Order: sequence, then structure tokens, then C-alpha cells
Amino acid sequence: LIEGLVSVQPMLIEIAKESVLIMDTGRAVEIIVQPYSEKATEKRRSNAQNRLYFLIYQRIAKTLFGGDEKHARRECKLLIGCRILRRDNAAFADIYDTVIRVLSYDNKLKAMDLISVSSIMNVKQGTEYIKKIIEKYTESGCYFADLEGIESYLQYPEAKK
Repeated sequence: LIEGLVSVQPMLIEIAKESVLIMDTGRAVEIIVQPYSEKATEKRRSNAQNRLYFLIYQRIAKTLFGGDEKHARRECKLLIGCRILRRDNAAFADIYDTVIRVLSYDNKLKAMDLISVSSIMNVKQGTEYIKKIIEKYTESGCYFADLEGIESYLQYPEAKK
């Protein structure tokens, strides 16, 4: 039992750090403890991706939208995230096409507050999401190379332009 507690201690510290980073952005934190399942692990985005999403949204907001992080997040979800999920998930595509597609662009952006996009992505989709955001917004003048955790995402051809 003591050995188990000692080995868990570093993980608890990391969870606490991640929680503080999220709460510092004004968001709530959900911590789930459950038995390990390899299948469930495949589905989850990583904590590093989650942190990077918000750093990227902040950079886009500061560069292009006068600091409006909500607008940056909404636009990334709509223009990039929804396309990835529509391609990979028939149920998501059906709901999107029925409910969201018929809306005006402004209302589509508002609807992004109501639907999950990056939070339902798996790690592979999350990686693609980050890469496509970098590609699109680099072309618009955003600089991401100095963000902590971005290094591995800058190794693809579009980021080197």
C-alpha cells in the first residue's frame, strides 16, 4: 500500500498542476478516476493537447480578434474541428448536418458553445486538429513556434512555410 501511494504521488502532483492551469483560464475541472481500459484510453485526447488547444486559442485571439478568445475557440471548432468529426463520425455528421449546417455563420459560431468538438476527439484527431489550426492561422499571421508543447506539431510540411 505504501509503495503504491509513493508511486501515485507524482501523478497526483501532475493532476493538480493541470487542474490549476485549467482553472486559471476560468474553466471548471473534471477529474475522473476509473479502472484502466485500453479501449477508453484510445478515445481520450491527451492533457498536453488540451493545454495546447487553449494556448493556441489565446494566441489566435490576441493576434486576430482583439483578445476575443471565445471567438477564436468557436471559429477553430467550427472551421476545423467539426470537419474532422464529420468525416470520422457518422452520428456527429448527422447531427451537425441536421442542426448546425442550416444556421447562418454567426449562429454556427454561437452554436459551438453548445456542442463538444475537441473534447470528444481522440489523440489522433486532436493531433490533426492542432496541425490544421496551425496551418490555417499561420497563413493569417499567427505565430505559434514559441508556445510550450508545440514543438512536435511543427514538424509537418505546412508549419515550415
